[in-house]
Amino acid sequence: AIGVVGTGTVGATALTAYAHTDRGLGFKREVDFWSSVAPVVWDYWWNSFSSSPKVKLQALLNEDTSSMDEDRAAEKKKELVQELHERNAPRIYQVMLDLGGLYIKLGQVLSVTALP
Repeated sequence: AIGVVGTGTVGATALTAYAHTDRGLGFKREVDFWSSVAPVVWDYWWNSFSSSPKVKLQALLNEDTSSMDEDRAAEKKKELVQELHERNAPRIYQVMLDLGGLYIKLGQVLSVTALP
């Protein structure tokens, strides 16, 4: 166990040192991107995807209300996704601005693409 922890520590230290060199700037930008975007991806998955344990549990607990018509269920889902968009859009916008370059272009493409 000590060997695994030691190897992990040495590896993390080496990656941190590399990220702070001129050659490691791309790696650092990638880490910055994913450390900012991963919580947003998690938020969408946890709250709205049918494979999420939270969504499965809510469906199980609300089985009594399964008589809710499909239109109402679709409307609730649409409201949830809109709430997620409003909560996460400022985070993604700031990430795009902070990282600049290609990330701004990616933001421009995503802004005109029809997402579910």
